[in-house]
Amino acid sequence: MRIVLAVVAVVVLVHPLAYAQTTQVGVHYSAVSQEYPDQSRSGVGGFVVYSPVAWLGVDASTSFFFSEPIGGSAWQLLAGPRVGAAWNDLAIFGRVRPGFVRFSDRFGKPNIACILIFPPPEACLAPHTNFAFDLGGTVELPLNASTLLRFDLGDTLIRYDRNDFGDEWMHNLQFAGGVGWRF
Repeated sequence: MRIVLAVVAVVVLVHPLAYAQTTQVGVHYSAVSQEYPDQSRSGVGGFVVYSPVAWLGVDASTSFFFSEPIGGSAWQLLAGPRVGAAWNDLAIFGRVRPGFVRFSDRFGKPNIACILIFPPPEACLAPHTNFAFDLGGTVELPLNASTLLRFDLGDTLIRYDRNDFGDEWMHNLQFAGGVGWRF
């Protein structure tokens, strides 16, 4: 009898959540203003969102940024939780997404004085892959039952390892706008 009651309790509690469950996939254009190196990048990418309930979910995105004089091209991958609410046709979410940024070309580490020789010493160059941490928000506007517009704005922090001088976190304002499909 206890097993039957436990199963009934689980079904009653989980049943309403099943109808709120959604998955989204989409594409976006992304632009980032990097504090270091001081440049702006633009690129394209995609996102995936899984929401077991309407106000809570997991948000993952990837972006490929086109080549720039410093650092070459860059690839970014971020994933983490999002929490928010919806009012009529507008949904707003806050998100925290750890991840990484990988640059195709290495460049000098921030705020480190190095000898000016070519090629530069290994200790003077930032790694290809750097830890990133995105703090931001998302606004979603539905176009119909299965299509939505998505706008992201956030601060993507990038950690540069500076060997004996400790890590340095640089702030980078990032925007993304795209279209997604809900199913």
